[in-house]
Amino acid sequence: MAMLESHYFFNNDNYEFFGHGPFVAIGIIGEDSIEPLSTFGAGYMLGWKYDQESNVSWNVGLGYYVNTEATLMRDEYSDGMTTTVQDPEKLTYKKDVGALMLLFSATF
Repeated sequence: MAMLESHYFFNNDNYEFFGHGPFVAIGIIGEDSIEPLSTFGAGYMLGWKYDQESNVSWNVGLGYYVNTEATLMRDEYSDGMTTTVQDPEKLTYKKDVGALMLLFSATF
């Protein structure tokens, strides 16, 4: 999944090449029929700059995301089970699903 991410780093005069702060992210490209903009997340990020004058940085964030378009199999069915039901609506349902996320980003 591809996400757009924005963050804010707090400045610390003692560590000119290091920053930390909150981030927010939103999914723009889904997979397996996940709708764009149906996934979003937030968390905390750490970043390291190449040098003081450069804008180049590498960032890693840990947060929580929610997918509002997750398709799950109904409880009465299990993976690999055979059935005569052919209607996908009777086999699956949509639900909001959340999980931890590990986010990597770079600034050039």
